[in-house]
Amino acid sequence: SVDAVRAQALAGCWAVQVGTFKGSTVDSGMTVLPTVVKLDTLPGADIWGKPFGRLLLGLPDTTGRYYRRGFFELKGANRIRLIWASGFTSMSIDATTTAERMRGTAQAWTDYGGEQVAPITLTRTTCP
Repeated sequence: SVDAVRAQALAGCWAVQVGTFKGSTVDSGMTVLPTVVKLDTLPGADIWGKPFGRLLLGLPDTTGRYYRRGFFELKGANRIRLIWASGFTSMSIDATTTAERMRGTAQAWTDYGGEQVAPITLTRTTCP
């Protein structure tokens, strides 16, 4: 399928550069993203563990402890959405994609009404 071909083309590691989050208060640490994320062609899972989208991993480092396993969805010809969600909090990244760069907005959200957004750029990098 077209989506499978696009997912394969985007698979691999991406360096994360995020701007300043602005908005209402969210939990401490929620706006600390991993410095590298990995997009995989394996199935992802929703908050109930059911297959959904494709696998998104925040690679472990000293930052970004919140965001390990998530999923991503392809949206149209050149858009992507990356999501980590617990049911109580979530981080989503909506971006326009090219082969080497994703540019868009990161949004932290809580079930008690907290929400912050920041500009974000992800650039293709080698996996550690």
